[in-house]
Amino acid sequence: MNELSNQPSAQTERNFIIFWIGQIFSILGSWVVNFTVNWWVVSTFQDATKISIYSALTYLPFVITVPFAGVWVDRWNKKKTILIFDTIIALSTLTYLIAFQANFTQIWFFILIGAINTSCSAFHESAVAAMVPLMVRRENLSRINGLRTFSGSGIRIIGPIITGILLRFMPLEKSLWIDFITFGIAVCALFSMKLPEPPKNQEKSEINSDHPVQAYFTEFKEGFNAIKNTPVVKYLVILTLIANFLHTPYNTLYTFFIQTTHDGTTIDYSYLVMFSQIGILVGSFLMTLKIKWKDFTQLVILGNIGLGIFSIISAITPYRVFWIMYICNAGSGIMLGIILASYYSVLQTNVAPELQGRIYAFDAFLSVSIMPIAMSLSGLMAEAMGVQFLFVICDGISIVFSCLMFPVYLRIKKETNRNLDGLGDKKLHNYMPKVQD
Repeated sequence: MNELSNQPSAQTERNFIIFWIGQIFSILGSWVVNFTVNWWVVSTFQDATKISIYSALTYLPFVITVPFAGVWVDRWNKKKTILIFDTIIALSTLTYLIAFQANFTQIWFFILIGAINTSCSAFHESAVAAMVPLMVRRENLSRINGLRTFSGSGIRIIGPIITGILLRFMPLEKSLWIDFITFGIAVCALFSMKLPEPPKNQEKSEINSDHPVQAYFTEFKEGFNAIKNTPVVKYLVILTLIANFLHTPYNTLYTFFIQTTHDGTTIDYSYLVMFSQIGILVGSFLMTLKIKWKDFTQLVILGNIGLGIFSIISAITPYRVFWIMYICNAGSGIMLGIILASYYSVLQTNVAPELQGRIYAFDAFLSVSIMPIAMSLSGLMAEAMGVQFLFVICDGISIVFSCLMFPVYLRIKKETNRNLDGLGDKKLHNYMPKVQD
């Protein structure tokens, strides 16, 4: 019998914890590599436009790939998917290492390898996200999502310190070796257990094998319809789409901002990132507590408002007054930890388990589809108005937008609860639960 034919249990949750321990080590290795390469790019070019174009070109493949990744994940073996794409990412680190040792530092090469990494991440992240509702009982989803964010942030707190020290005391390429160690740990954890797979509909599988292209678009449409027909999910996707677009300049140019506006060093930047991760650690820890959160969607809205406020204060901080920025980064991290755990809890409690891969992928596609455009515009706008003013304007608009969207959500919730009252005891995935959305 397929392992997933049984409902998630305490045993599958224990298996997920083991699986996730391996993944957080993988996060550490990937974080060190990304930190090192991004710092090299910023230090080498010192140009906001070039940096934003580099970010856009390396991120664009994720946007293109993630819709296909969702269908792939729902149809294929998730364990093999995670292993294959984790391995490709590790091999890409090897190409970085060879390039640095050979002094081959053409920007097109780093864009190409970065594009490969983001494409692989689309499949890897979709598979990991789809595993959660298959292995975790419904009542524990918010705590597990909080634990995922909490543990990942804990590793990322160590990451900036490790990377800053490595870049200070040894050649840049030697810091990349840590990725191979963490990759080995993740693979060992992956092979130590069986991961569940959704039950297959035999009739549908036969149709799909005869008409693979038609089947792909049919399954892709199912993911789209699951979002369109679930009011609260559709609302959150729209909110996230706009919020991500407005916060993209801050994410894209933050390293450039620290280097040029505050003359920051790798150590300064490492501490700033570390405080952000400490904040995420705290925020996600709050979501692991046995508290009956009444409304996850409201937490996402309030978190977006708080994130914008802390980002604005950080942007206008006086020259090299890093202690204020540490506090702001920690505050932003708390907001982000709450947002992430709450957001995934809404998706996982409102959509059927067999659609989770497509939902994650389609949601990611919609949320980030306009980010390459925002990344490309960030540099041009920063040169025109200054990076600090750009941060303030974008995050200010994000705050206003989130406030305006709040009454829209209350209306959606009221209408959904009215519909549920009319359904009696009938259970539908396409409607928001009354007490906890």
